[in-house]
Amino acid sequence: MATELTVCVSEPGFSLATWHNVFICVSDRATMKRLADIRRFEARLVAASPKGIGVASVVVEPGALWGTMTSEERAEAADLARTFAPHMLGLAHIVLGGGFFAATVRAVISGVQLVSRTKAPSSVFRAIPPGAEWLAERCGKVDATASDARALAAAIESVTTPLAGVATAVRD
Repeated sequence: MATELTVCVSEPGFSLATWHNVFICVSDRATMKRLADIRRFEARLVAASPKGIGVASVVVEPGALWGTMTSEERAEAADLARTFAPHMLGLAHIVLGGGFFAATVRAVISGVQLVSRTKAPSSVFRAIPPGAEWLAERCGKVDATASDARALAAAIESVTTPLAGVATAVRD
């Protein structure tokens, strides 16, 4: 099991990392290559964390997401969700930023959660600290080292900040 922050992928607009039993995905948009990377590294964490994983999905440019996924990308994202849902202790969607697009993306994600009937608990946040607190509570139940919300927030921010200068500026 990962015991510290491990950055798996870091490129412009996209980073993947693991921290204890938490998978961190920071992205400005989905592509088939990025979805393949997510599948590969999330599968590794699931194998290393048999009691379950948490996922922090951070959107750094919500306006860039608007209508940009192809049908192939949407199908792959849906398959990823189905594949890893049985292993998830919690999924924190963190949509950074203020304004219309960020609020709309958060509302759409919340609406999809209501109708999707997923078995994994999930919630939507506008800032990293409350998302980290929510996720650490769930992940800490099976891995006590993952229960430190401040350390988790710092890990998420360290991966997010290089991609979005505003990432730590939005706080509740």
